[in-house]
Amino acid sequence: MGDHVTDEDGQLEQLVDRLRFEDEPGPLTRQLQTRASDLRNEQQRIRAGETALPNLLVQVLSICRQHLGDDAVDPTPWLSLAEQAGRTAANLVAENDPNRDRLVRAGYVEAVSSMLSNTPDRSMPLGMSRALAASLLNLVVQGHEPSLAALATDGNVLPLLRYARRITPLLLSKDSDDWRLVAGWFWNIIALTCQTGKVHGSAEIVSLLLDPLCILPVGRLDAEDVPVVTSACEAIEATASVEGSNLSVFMLAQQNESAEESKTPLDRVTDFIESAAVAPGEAVGDDGDDGDESGDDEVAKTLGAAKRSLVGATVELSCVVPNEGPFWETMRRWLSLSDRDDLQTTALLCFGNRAMGDGQAEALLPTLMDTILGLLEPTTPMLKQHAVVGLLKNLSIPTTNKAALGQAGVIAKLASMSVWSPERDLVGSVQGGSVGVVKNLCRDNVDNAVRLLEAKDAVGQILDLITRTEDPAIRFEATRVFVNALRSLANTRGAKQDAIHSLSTQPIVNALCNMLAQSRQYPLLTNEAVISLALLATFGPPDTCSKICTGLVNSQGLKVLGEIVAPASEGAFSREVQANSVTLLRALRAGAANGGETTGRVRKEVSDAVRQAKGEGRAVAEGAEAVWEDANAVEV
Repeated sequence: MGDHVTDEDGQLEQLVDRLRFEDEPGPLTRQLQTRASDLRNEQQRIRAGETALPNLLVQVLSICRQHLGDDAVDPTPWLSLAEQAGRTAANLVAENDPNRDRLVRAGYVEAVSSMLSNTPDRSMPLGMSRALAASLLNLVVQGHEPSLAALATDGNVLPLLRYARRITPLLLSKDSDDWRLVAGWFWNIIALTCQTGKVHGSAEIVSLLLDPLCILPVGRLDAEDVPVVTSACEAIEATASVEGSNLSVFMLAQQNESAEESKTPLDRVTDFIESAAVAPGEAVGDDGDDGDESGDDEVAKTLGAAKRSLVGATVELSCVVPNEGPFWETMRRWLSLSDRDDLQTTALLCFGNRAMGDGQAEALLPTLMDTILGLLEPTTPMLKQHAVVGLLKNLSIPTTNKAALGQAGVIAKLASMSVWSPERDLVGSVQGGSVGVVKNLCRDNVDNAVRLLEAKDAVGQILDLITRTEDPAIRFEATRVFVNALRSLANTRGAKQDAIHSLSTQPIVNALCNMLAQSRQYPLLTNEAVISLALLATFGPPDTCSKICTGLVNSQGLKVLGEIVAPASEGAFSREVQANSVTLLRALRAGAANGGETTGRVRKEVSDAVRQAKGEGRAVAEGAEAVWEDANAVEV
């Protein structure tokens, strides 16, 4: 019970008690009707929440449910009573979290679910449905977590979905305007509930969520039905994305009542993405005039959002679809539809998911190569570029695919698209993804490393991106393109190894030194930077070591290098990175014997760090003491 009882609630309690022994709900219905109107006042609402009212409303719905379960009882007065209880609850919790808390604790969500489950099939009560939907919507519309958590349980979400199934077909009738509002509220509640991530997609839940896509004529939708469809699509996407959901239920065939063939939920999802459209002349503008352009645009945007939700679900589900079958036939057909950017993009994203794993990637590439190459053009829309680059990133991992993609000219094509230019800075997924593709192609592949150097503007664009970007992930990935190219070239002989000279520029050296300076929390990147600098010092032209010393001094790389060989604590750096750092220092000593000021500074700071560590009894990297034994002779 609440903290105190007002006169109004005292009367309500008496009427509720009498109703347990008398089958005359009229007086209580009238009392609640008045109470609901009073609660439109904010102050009344605040005071009412502290009374017995939340518990009384739950008791009223419980009594209504009991009477509605008796086929011999006329349901009309009890449905009217439930309607007023719903109105009262809706106004009680409007924009009031404390009252929402109290109503949920009283068991209101469970009471409404029970009411929906026991409403007789012989009548569809518009008033009660509207009132109960309004009360649930007011509970959840502002993201009230206890309300959403209560609704997300199977015991509550299933009755909600089953009731929505009864309402949705009513939208097909000529007199559907009143029900359209109610259906919109119910499906909005369902979408918000599913978006909590707590509704797992059982076979029944998935089937119920698909109802608007199955019942409504998706190829000729009434514009006013689009919000219902959009909420259903949002709920489907959310359910498909729940971690731990059994996504296989989307692949279970369901008999289509209006056709001879059976379709899976995933079939229905892809049918909607491809075919959903608003019937011509159905859009209504803000001023109510049929065919108003602003109304058309708004409806188109809403329907587009619904399709995007299902695209997200489709891409998520593509991970678990068997490798052969109707779904992938549909995706291949979509790839051929050059006039449907949305379908091509969806198919590319799905194939990108399927290409995870060397075996799948190797099997897919020959069948997709021509399509991919045709899309690597500057005029390709950005969303499609994002999708094809994501697909390429997965396809570029297997060894055999690296060679095929390199021979097909993918590196040069990406450079010709100017994907790393300043004009593309707002499309980070394309920039970063393209960097990842080239990084993969240059790993353990000498020919692709050479192709990178030969591709017009490729190195320059990537270096400009490294300097310009504020995204450390893109900056590191772009630098790792040169790491992989260096390692590949260093593992060969002759003219191809000489190509390392083209990577021995001050800008590339600076990028590697900056990665060394900025990657303390990423040991892998630190080690890669050290190895790459050591390779440059070993295989680069005579002035390379001087460039490296300059890069180390101008960044924090020199400080990090000193910390690696003379760490502040044991285990701060792996033995591998310490050994590689000593190798770098030895290469710098050998290659910069006649170096200038920066070489001397590197010598002195590293030697001072080693000497200080030894003086303090700290362990240093093996071989670090002997790297520059004559460091004291250098004055800086």
